[in-house]
Amino acid sequence: MRGGRTIVALALAGLLAACGGEDEDEDLGADLLDPEPTEEPEPTEEPEPTEEPEPTEEPEEDGEGEGTYEVQSGDTLLGIAEELDVELDDLIEANDIDDPDLLQVGEELVIP
Repeated sequence: MRGGRTIVALALAGLLAACGGEDEDEDLGADLLDPEPTEEPEPTEEPEPTEEPEPTEEPEEDGEGEGTYEVQSGDTLLGIAEELDVELDDLIEANDIDDPDLLQVGEELVIP
């Protein structure tokens, strides 16, 4: 049986050597604890500023004190009246408006 023990001992010695036994100076986990540094990320470009919105058009004068106004997105009839310094009721009457809450973008309003 002695020969069998020798084979087992040699097999264990070979296994220990292959797995980094006591004789090796390297630590198998060293590369996990001290990884290679990664490259520095490059900064992204600064975003371009968006364009300024164009102001709404001033009413066109036709010589009689009246003009027109094109309804823009976000406009309200009250806001238009205040901006153009006209009475809300006069604006509603001049444009024969039944429901002041139903303005359409691009709609031309007569300014009294």
